[in-house]
Amino acid sequence: MKQRLLTAMGMSCSPALLIMDEPGKGMDFVLRSQITAMILALRKETGMTILLITHDLEMAYKLSDYCYVMGEGKIIAQGETQALFDTAADTTLSRLLEAEREMTRFFMEKRQAEAD
Repeated sequence: MKQRLLTAMGMSCSPALLIMDEPGKGMDFVLRSQITAMILALRKETGMTILLITHDLEMAYKLSDYCYVMGEGKIIAQGETQALFDTAADTTLSRLLEAEREMTRFFMEKRQAEAD
């Protein structure tokens, strides 16, 4: 609830620039998806710029137009988000994307097993 409240407070005054550091941290998949959709809708409505700092690659992909990828404290890849994720030429980025896919697969299988 605190994350949602802080996100809403930050966006309520329609800033030109909103800096968000791990806005989905500690949220489950459903809530994180709702927050991402809310941020995306408000960004489109207001035209605000968002500086998103996150480890959540899905959120970065959905919310950003341009992306910097860091490894060991240095920028290792940068570019338009769609192109960067499509090519994933950098080995670190490709490993991060594969790890996230594996985690998603694991949790989806776990959720399915619990439902059965």
